[in-house]
Order: sequence, then structure tokens, then C-alpha cells
Amino acid sequence: MSVEKFDLVVLGSGPAGEKGAAAAAYFGKKVALIEKENVLGGAAANTGTLPSKTLREKERKEIEKLKINKNKLNEKRKKI
Repeated sequence: MSVEKFDLVVLGSGPAGEKGAAAAAYFGKKVALIEKENVLGGAAANTGTLPSKTLREKERKEIEKLKINKNKLNEKRKKI
């Protein structure tokens, strides 16, 4: 069994791991990128953690807008 030597070993291919590995390789370092899943990209890209958080935040803001508009409409009705 032969042993390979690396200048840097990166655990996880998420956004930080991918950028770190790419930066080291750019500077001529021999890099090993280790990912436990079958696809690269990390949990954020593959299980939806970032997209779902973004969607949840957007919907929260939309609900707040609807509440504000409803309150304004109710105030206008009171004046009539």
C-alpha cells in the first residue's frame, strides 16, 4: 500500500471547504478534498438548508407586509 502525501487535507466540500481547497490548489499545493456524501457541495447545496432558510425568511417578510396592509385597510374602513 502506498501512502500519498498532501500539503492540505480539507474535510467537507461545502462552500468553505471548496473555496479553501481551490485557493490552496491555485497556489500550487497538493490538496485532498474529503466528502462523506456521494456528491460534492456539502449539506447546504444538497439538502436545501440555504435555499429553505432563504425561502422561509422571504415568506416571513411577505406575511409581515400582508399584516401591515390589513391594518391600514382596517384603519381606512374605520374612517369611512
